[in-house]
Amino acid sequence: MGEKRKFVRIDVYTKVEYTILPMHDRTLRSESKNISQGGICILAKEEISKGTFLHLRFYIPDSEQTFIECLGEAAWQKRADNGYLTGIEFRDLDVAKELKINMFVLRFLKKVKEYDNIPS
Repeated sequence: MGEKRKFVRIDVYTKVEYTILPMHDRTLRSESKNISQGGICILAKEEISKGTFLHLRFYIPDSEQTFIECLGEAAWQKRADNGYLTGIEFRDLDVAKELKINMFVLRFLKKVKEYDNIPS
């Protein structure tokens, strides 16, 4: 079976706050498992149906601690030991923030490649 992902994902931990839309006024806290230019995977404590919209807030751990606030749509969810791994696609991410995430991912991958090329 072929790869379905549109974007390269990297494993990264960052705290994430989200609100389930449209009726919830409660801010929930979580952590990311990975991120890409197109979305983020979080560990949610509750079930979130595919197609549910969320208001997301988080920092990417780049040198500037770039703050991201955007709308996301739940694309998938699967049960994990301590919650639900939830894939969320970014929906209204502005171009500047999308570029920041993309540059963060590319720099991360470059460092991994350089590390892999260090002689042991």
